[in-house]
Amino acid sequence: MFRRIVRNDAIRVDPPEIYNWRVIALTASACFAGALFGVDAGIIGGVLAMPDFKREFGLDTRPKEDAADLAGNLVTTMQAGAIAGALLSSPFADRKGRKPALLLVAVTGFIGGIMQAFSYGHLSVFYIGRFVEGLGLGAGTMLAPTYVSENSPRAIRGFLVGFFQLLLVLGGMTAYFINYGSLLHLPGKATWMVPLACQSICPALLFFSMLFCPESPRWLASRDQWEKAGAVLSDVRKLPVDHAYINEVQTGAINYYAPTIFSGLGLSSTTTALFAQGIYGVVKVVTCLIFIFFLADSLGRRKSFMFGGAIQAFCMFFVGFYLRFGPEPGEGDHPPPAGIAALAMIYIFAAAFNMSWGPVSWIYVSEIPTNRLRAYNVALASFTHWVHNLAVSKSTPVMLLHDPWRAYFIFGSFNLFMAIAAYWIPETKGISLERMDEVFGVADFSNVEDVGIAARRAKRIDDEDVEDIQAPNKS
Repeated sequence: MFRRIVRNDAIRVDPPEIYNWRVIALTASACFAGALFGVDAGIIGGVLAMPDFKREFGLDTRPKEDAADLAGNLVTTMQAGAIAGALLSSPFADRKGRKPALLLVAVTGFIGGIMQAFSYGHLSVFYIGRFVEGLGLGAGTMLAPTYVSENSPRAIRGFLVGFFQLLLVLGGMTAYFINYGSLLHLPGKATWMVPLACQSICPALLFFSMLFCPESPRWLASRDQWEKAGAVLSDVRKLPVDHAYINEVQTGAINYYAPTIFSGLGLSSTTTALFAQGIYGVVKVVTCLIFIFFLADSLGRRKSFMFGGAIQAFCMFFVGFYLRFGPEPGEGDHPPPAGIAALAMIYIFAAAFNMSWGPVSWIYVSEIPTNRLRAYNVALASFTHWVHNLAVSKSTPVMLLHDPWRAYFIFGSFNLFMAIAAYWIPETKGISLERMDEVFGVADFSNVEDVGIAARRAKRIDDEDVEDIQAPNKS
């Protein structure tokens, strides 16, 4: 199947046996960490809009600015935990391994979700639950792409790491409809308790599925556990240990506040806004599927960044112009024609993001570092992701309360800058992880012993090498 879809040189020269169900299974298992992220982002945005939740936590009795500030705090406490989790996960994963770290992600995510669901109006308990869940989310955004990247055949690495974004948006879409169904069919406190409790499903799936997954072969090799690394590669690639290939190898803000955004564009009722958010989730899932199956390893990273950023910028500027110069939102659920166009731009933005910056960011940051520093580099990327996520989530409620059009111009400007900056980044599709040093102009370091696992070889990396993780010559 992959040979019919993917268009790059690597897939034509690597053994066909390495593209099998086992690598798909371990990818899906690790990427439940992405589903945890998506479910949280989808659930909290809808829960904040529910009347029973507002009554339980006093949001309906506060002035608008105070309520917006409290809503921002309830969201961003998770991001604060995620920042800490992203920073702490790297040394733990390098010392104990990727698999134990992902199991710990599952435990913290499960506990955090349960604490939020049974907080019963106690803000302190809710805050602690958000922070604990954030620890797992922050670590998961670093660990899952790293683990998948280190287990992936080079020709379909973009496809497999893209599963993280797919599970993320699939979790978000599911969360949107959980919110919608809860609001329609559940009474009283259950309308918000059930969605919050559902956040613990993905951590449970992550925990039990990872129990059956192997440790990363590249992490094992970095610890000089070469026999174990070879055994894992043989099992995952479905090739004998003495096969030539094995020898070669061994040798933001819209997600959180979508109901508020849709209401600001003319969908005034909570139920309709939550339904629109559900359709938004469907758009994200469908476009992400299209990308990872047909474009991730064919179109490449650089073009995806440039085209996606440009389309995203256009959509944000369009919505900003509409809110600045268009009519005020009226009563009911039928926005004016220009408002419908603005709503369409939100969906187009989602489509563009999930065919470019959404999945490709995780792919790129997990494949470009040298092997020795991969965990630290991805942890740094995850840390900056959560810092910006916190800043946007904290500021968005206030920006949407006062002159919301300015917020969209700010978002559009950032997207335009991202598209322009992507022009200067190197393309990495179809390149083995061990050759990334050459791509980024540090090939002269490939003979230095501690630059990475590939550097254990005594010669320069050859252009035709497949994935050069090779044990040091002990003779």
